Amino acid sequence: MNPEHRSVFTALSYDIIRTLESSDMTIRVRNLQSCFNRWSRFFERWDQEGISAERQRGLFGELMVLGTLLRAGLSPLDVASSWKGSSGAYQDFIHLAAAIEVKTTVSKEPRKVSISNEKQLDDTDLESLALVVLTLNEVEAGGISLPDAVATVRQLLEDDGRAGSIFESSLIEAGYLDSDSDKYSKRYTIRSREIFDIRSGFPRIISVPSGVGDLRYTVMISACKPFEKTIGEMIREFAGRASNELD
Repeated sequence: MNPEHRSVFTALSYDIIRTLESSDMTIRVRNLQSCFNRWSRFFERWDQEGISAERQRGLFGELMVLGTLLRAGLSPLDVASSWKGSSGAYQDFIHLAAAIEVKTTVSKEPRKVSISNEKQLDDTDLESLALVVLTLNEVEAGGISLPDAVATVRQLLEDDGRAGSIFESSLIEAGYLDSDSDKYSKRYTIRSREIFDIRSGFPRIISVPSGVGDLRYTVMISACKPFEKTIGEMIREFAGRASNELD
């Protein structure tokens, strides 16, 4: 009933209606439960001011990687389905036995990124795990805004309705609504994009003693340089195939 929340109520109602369009009762019940879970995660991240500045940068970085994977020719459905950034998974993208974790930073040298738990950089049971670090500049003019990044991915997915629907659901989980787009006026340029292969020897914590919890630590980017790899290598591993076209 609060007019200030009408845009959120409208988006929630539309998502429930879209979810209920399935004619199969079993699928409808399952999808409705997923819808409620999605909005539960949304309200954990959203307030009247929209998502936090830190989360905006994180979402921006994930959308940049989404666009990169789509432009590389990977299946739109596979790419959209692999985006797990707001679903509670340990890594932002998971496809088959490959994963990608995305971090953004606006810090000056020495640059560093925050790791939120001991599983985030754990490659156990994965054939490959890549860490993508985007160093951003916040600019007054030019650059790309968060709504711009959303619009670009939508355009890349416009020919695949199912992939587009999955993407829209994931945006909600991330706490993003189009009605809040005027709150996301910050614009970014990408100062650098670095990709690191997470393997034995990488600076990380992947196990903790019994009784230790809520682990959070930082990794200095300069210490990751020996593990750097190309965008082509990352995409090939994530796609599960080899192609010279990705170099």
